[in-house]
Amino acid sequence: MSTLQKLQQTWRAGMIGVTLLSLSTALVHSQDVPVSTTAPSTSNAEEATPELQARWEYFVPVPIPAAKTDDSPTLVDLILGKEVFAHARPNLADLRLFDTTGKTIPYSLRYRRPQTIRENVAATEFNRDEPDDGPHELTLDLQRNDIQYNEIKIVTSGTDFRRAVEAEGSEDGKTWRQLVAANLIRFEHEKQKIDLDSLTFADSRFRFVRVRVHPDPNRVTLDRERDRFRITEVNVVRHVEDPGERLTQEGALQPREPGRTYGVPGSVWIIDLGGDNVPCDRIEADIADSEFARDILIEAEYPSGPLGQLRFTYVAMTGERLWQRKPGEPKKPLIATFQEVQTRRLKLHVTDHRNPPLSIHSIKFSGPARQVVFARPTSEAGEPQLFFGNPNAELPNYDFARNLPEKLAPQPARTELKTAARNPNFVPPPQPFTERFPWLIYVVLSSVSVVLAGMIVSLSRAAIMIHDANGLRSGVQISK
Repeated sequence: MSTLQKLQQTWRAGMIGVTLLSLSTALVHSQDVPVSTTAPSTSNAEEATPELQARWEYFVPVPIPAAKTDDSPTLVDLILGKEVFAHARPNLADLRLFDTTGKTIPYSLRYRRPQTIRENVAATEFNRDEPDDGPHELTLDLQRNDIQYNEIKIVTSGTDFRRAVEAEGSEDGKTWRQLVAANLIRFEHEKQKIDLDSLTFADSRFRFVRVRVHPDPNRVTLDRERDRFRITEVNVVRHVEDPGERLTQEGALQPREPGRTYGVPGSVWIIDLGGDNVPCDRIEADIADSEFARDILIEAEYPSGPLGQLRFTYVAMTGERLWQRKPGEPKKPLIATFQEVQTRRLKLHVTDHRNPPLSIHSIKFSGPARQVVFARPTSEAGEPQLFFGNPNAELPNYDFARNLPEKLAPQPARTELKTAARNPNFVPPPQPFTERFPWLIYVVLSSVSVVLAGMIVSLSRAAIMIHDANGLRSGVQISK
């Protein structure tokens, strides 16, 4: 067998070995592919699979306030704290309430930021008049004159119209005063739609409201009939300002460090919020100095890069960037507001220039509260428990939450969470194959390296032999 043929056989054997080892590596990685354990759904009406408490790593008991009377609130609420934020998903999708029997309790998770709530005022309709030709009219009795409102919604049948409308108010149903005169407009063209059916006016407290809608004079049907329509809905609307609810807590202020802010000498303080993913959009600083005017910056700590290293990133300020106290002014806390962040640590930058650093005694931080509202469980259901810490859980989207009104009356009975604990029945999700056997991947890679090294040595020897053989033949030819 020639040297070239030996070289080709060596190459083929090496390639076969590399192929086999590559297949082994692919097999190792294939063990990491998750396999669905849920059977495919055969019916749209199939019930959701019951959730097991063992999939949640943490829980906290939820004491239920005793019902003092039969008129006690039927709803219970609680405010989430640091322990929940530290272990739950950032969007709190993994919150679950279970009673002592293991049955889930539907809840509503509310973000208690300030907002304006639109409420329909209860009213009784009378004196409806809808002739075939001419204006349509009806009157609403709100039953009371101590409710302030400033909007009315009027829905009429049909499409592609512009109908004039007047709304009037009265204290006694006899003397009327105009509230608003405008047009109801509805036009549709392909996927675009214009629908103007709400009218606003100055705040009013009239008990009676009368609505008159005129036909569209430019809308004529194919049989030459005038605009025919019906008033399908009329609602008097009031706007209620909900101030929301804030959760204020004490931050751990670390010692001052010198730094540069806006390119000038300054001071830096680290503020520890006491847990991961704590929501915050405001800090209040207790400063002892009696006179100062300093610019400030806020940074929040977030994981960054492929390795998830923690780094501070600037956050957008929503309030004043100047902390100022003039001589003689009272020593009130200085406030900084910014876009909400969910983090464990904040960094406060303060410019000093040639002034002495500020003396900050303490820092408080706050953010809109996360409120959980649920129906008061029966005494037989026992004390519920709030579970969290399941990275694979999805938002439950309970019907209870979607049907709950924005404004709750009466207010739910407030309860406070107990100390969180680790779920003793927690079963962690199965680890990937490469994490269960981390050494295996190194064995496979080492084997591949040895095979490749053997191939290189074998090829090198064969190449040397070919080179020597060619040189020997050349020498023989020269000697001849």
